[in-house]
Amino acid sequence: MQKWMTQLILISALFLFHTNLSPASSKQMGRVKVVQNGLLNKTTGEYDSTAAGRTVVTAGGELLRGATFWCFAFHPNKVKYAKQFSAWQTLKDHHFNAVRLALNYEEPDKLEGNPEGEPFRWTLKEFLEQIDQWVDWAEELGLYVILDHHEVGTYTMEWLRTFWEAAAPRYADRPHVIYEIANEPVAWRPKNYTQEHINDFQDIYQLIREHAPETHVIFLSYAVPAKGMKSVADMLTGVDWSNASVGFHGYWMHTSAYIQELKAHYPAVNTEFMSHTPKNPASTYKMDGYLWQNQLMEKSGISWFIWDAAYRPDYIDKVLEPMLQHAEENGYAWWKESVVEHTPASMEEYALKQNYPNPFNPSTEIQFTLPHTAHVNLSIYDLHGRLIDTLVDAVMPSGSHNVSWNAANKKGITVPSGVYLYTLQSGDFSVGRRMVVMR
Repeated sequence: MQKWMTQLILISALFLFHTNLSPASSKQMGRVKVVQNGLLNKTTGEYDSTAAGRTVVTAGGELLRGATFWCFAFHPNKVKYAKQFSAWQTLKDHHFNAVRLALNYEEPDKLEGNPEGEPFRWTLKEFLEQIDQWVDWAEELGLYVILDHHEVGTYTMEWLRTFWEAAAPRYADRPHVIYEIANEPVAWRPKNYTQEHINDFQDIYQLIREHAPETHVIFLSYAVPAKGMKSVADMLTGVDWSNASVGFHGYWMHTSAYIQELKAHYPAVNTEFMSHTPKNPASTYKMDGYLWQNQLMEKSGISWFIWDAAYRPDYIDKVLEPMLQHAEENGYAWWKESVVEHTPASMEEYALKQNYPNPFNPSTEIQFTLPHTAHVNLSIYDLHGRLIDTLVDAVMPSGSHNVSWNAANKKGITVPSGVYLYTLQSGDFSVGRRMVVMR
């Protein structure tokens, strides 16, 4: 039985390789889920995992941790960066599992006299074809992707309807895609939202649901997470909150009190916050005293997306590296085994993560998770299906495990550069991924 399963998973992995699909693609990731994972108690500062707070997580139960690409026709330099696959790989290599695409091809008044040079003058058809490529790249890298229709402080109903009539059915069958109806559609606080706004958003929601009944939808996307977020969400009717959430941004507030209130009643996602490093007024607000807002989101068990980490290449050093360094120094490095995630027991399941680093030389780390004590086989194969080495073949306890591979075969001989497959088998569960040795 085990030999048959090994052959089956190798055939599947080889097929994925030769069709240029990563074994970590969305077909194995599954759709995001709404889960109850607790609340941060503002009085004690402690996290209560039994409280009725909700957020959105990956199919494997991890918080979404993402960055935003600026996909505005009138910001050609930012778009050119987003059009580089290496920029996407950089996010993957820096421990992100999601990307948010801030999409805007309309606003013709912003296309003229642009200081960045000639803008992209897309038709809707051309714009969607570019989004197709980005969605494919996300799938190849095993990243979830939010499609966000991005005006700021307003929305144009005609543009919203035209965009979502085309986009909603186009990506309905892509499990790794999430729809965010509109970015900061009302300036700027919850108290500024009216019933007319709510009616418009519900019309777009129904349009999306007609074409994409299984795709997760994000509502409201408040710019300022102030008093009233929960009350505005209460105005929405007919929403299936098991597959929808309320978005908020982290600007101009010193307290997360209203975020915690929102999470206690609705699934909550922080779809945008600014790093503290650029000279931007919004970045000077240290919510609850935290220098990096994603540290607060990690403590609160809320999925998050940083706004300016994928701005341009030099922001790797300005934002990405300082953010990861801060996470390591302050004990919330989510990619480390020692970090405890706010994940409900119902989400605990088998998982095999992408090795890191990848490509690698001379060694790499492979992490997998077991929901209970079980016999595990973790093995390496070449692309011909030949066994290179068996890293684990033993009974192991539940939880997360890290295993190193030094790119050598079972005789201790160093393997050449190339693509290799690693497979995890335990009982009826089996999964495989690929990795690259680069000498």
